[in-house]
Amino acid sequence: MSALNVIRQRDRVTVITDGAVWDVNTGVLQGFPAKQATLPSMPAVLATRGAPLATPVFAQLLSCRFSDFDSMVAGIEDVIPKIHAQVKLMCRNGADEPIIFCGYSTARNRPAAIAFPGGAG
Repeated sequence: MSALNVIRQRDRVTVITDGAVWDVNTGVLQGFPAKQATLPSMPAVLATRGAPLATPVFAQLLSCRFSDFDSMVAGIEDVIPKIHAQVKLMCRNGADEPIIFCGYSTARNRPAAIAFPGGAG
């Protein structure tokens, strides 16, 4: 189980995650990787629960498709199923957990957050 909390305020979005990774077969703690990643092409961050490899892979693939947060918000529903399928191929334990995207919307002139449920499409 992972912790993933988003607090959206008028002038900021705060993302809080844990970093614990557990062996699903033994229940033994394996480490503390980051479960959030910035998107290199825009002022945005994404956070996931579940497979830690999914987080940077989602970030990289989305950055290749979108150059700003507003275009990502507008077009993500069309591309997330295909990106999710790519991520699942790379993650041994699947990648069917929720995904949260937070960033600055220039169109709205404020921070924004969007979420996709487990399975991302």
